[in-house]
Amino acid sequence: MNETLSKLSNKELATMKVFWQVEQPMVASEIPKQDSKLNINTVNVVIRNLLKKKYIQVNSIVYSGTVLTRSYEPTISAEQYARSQIMELLPKNKSTSTTNVVAAMLKNENPNMEVIEKLESMLLEYKENLPGKKEV
Repeated sequence: MNETLSKLSNKELATMKVFWQVEQPMVASEIPKQDSKLNINTVNVVIRNLLKKKYIQVNSIVYSGTVLTRSYEPTISAEQYARSQIMELLPKNKSTSTTNVVAAMLKNENPNMEVIEKLESMLLEYKENLPGKKEV
């Protein structure tokens, strides 16, 4: 996904974080139970906005108690959103910027050998699939 996703407000981001953490469809009334800083009135407004922005979609119609209601699920992952926002900050066509961002993230994460090996594998795969790659 190379398109830039619109930036989320603080409340929209808090709501999306609940969806990403729970990892299953949720009805609006369940969201404030996961994040006490959100109330149901705010969540209802935020859900309408997230639907318009296509960050979430209706998963199904379910019973909440004795009432039928919609359950929602995210259409993008936390990683997709983060990548979009980081790429928006970087100067265009500057590979050194991407390298610096990855290096900074690795310093913060303090990776173990498993992470480093996974990254090496990914880099080799990207290298193999580069357009115009010359055979040696």
